[in-house]
Amino acid sequence: MSDAPVGAPLLLADLTWEETRDLLPGVGLVLVPVGAHEQHGPGVAMATDTTSADALCRAAAASLGPRVAVAPAIPWGISWHHMAFPGTISLRSATLVAILEDVIGSLHAHGFTRFLVVNGHGGNTAAITTAVEEVKQARDIPFVAAIFGYAFIAEQAAAVLPAGTPGHGGADEAAVVLAAAPHQARPDAFAPADSTGVQVETAALLRAYGGTLARPFSDATRNGVVGDPRAATPDVGRRLLDAAAAPHAEGIEVHQRVAGGGRFSFREAVTEQPVRVGARSGGRRGAEAAAARRPRPRVLFPVGVHGATSACAGADGRPSRRVSGVQAPHRPRSAPVVAAWVAVPPAGAARGRGSSWRRGGRRAPA
Repeated sequence: MSDAPVGAPLLLADLTWEETRDLLPGVGLVLVPVGAHEQHGPGVAMATDTTSADALCRAAAASLGPRVAVAPAIPWGISWHHMAFPGTISLRSATLVAILEDVIGSLHAHGFTRFLVVNGHGGNTAAITTAVEEVKQARDIPFVAAIFGYAFIAEQAAAVLPAGTPGHGGADEAAVVLAAAPHQARPDAFAPADSTGVQVETAALLRAYGGTLARPFSDATRNGVVGDPRAATPDVGRRLLDAAAAPHAEGIEVHQRVAGGGRFSFREAVTEQPVRVGARSGGRRGAEAAAARRPRPRVLFPVGVHGATSACAGADGRPSRRVSGVQAPHRPRSAPVVAAWVAVPPAGAARGRGSSWRRGGRRAPA
């Protein structure tokens, strides 16, 4: 038997049964990527969401070594709204729930005890939430949770790509595909969204407040694209994946160290990140703005896995709603998307009126 080389992720699909048996005691967490097989416009392939979820898991696991394993990606999801575009495969919600229950249940029967489902497709969120809750109730598993993994990539894309270019089949997804699976991209066919303009504001308003507008994707776009993939390059894709994998790995690492009893808490996952602020320089406010721009502790963690609008801790540590894994309520259109792990004060941080954390921490930083 040969261990995974340094810098390579531990992939369960690549192991023999004897290698699995021998490595199993050292595995503290299994990542289960879930994607979809659905249209992403004329420029990127059906497997885009699966490719991004799998690539994100592999990148995070590679940085953490064989204590984190990656299960084979589940390549189908809830994609009924894309069925107007040939090639899309959609599961019923109950089917995806059953697949996740069986995958996690099988691995748990062999001795794996902790699982994190990493979702790459927003349409899967409700079914994955149900699966996580049901498998926790049905089996004595110490830890099982789920995150909307693509939120990490979306957060980076908002800072890297031109406004209006990210989206379904847009520059962010096209860039990740160019970097992770270039054979799935057709750069010569990249084209901007051919939007119908139908119910755009209604859908945005409902989404902002945790609602859902059930409609075929073809009602919104004629070519299946939202955004503009023409800004995508392989280099941008690598930057997005590397930057997105870092907070993902940090949260996992803290879980490995401190989590217990099945509680999903990454409150101590501190990293150094700059903060974008809108205050202009000059005077006391300018000094505060300059201080806020300096790197300061950033904590990313998910709170709760129950329900589509379950409680999340906001940047001030108080509960606020979560929309499909993204800290979104009342978020201005210009504000950066925050991944499923949101910023909170680190343990022991000052919380008084004069603390820089309190001044800079009212909302999650970019």
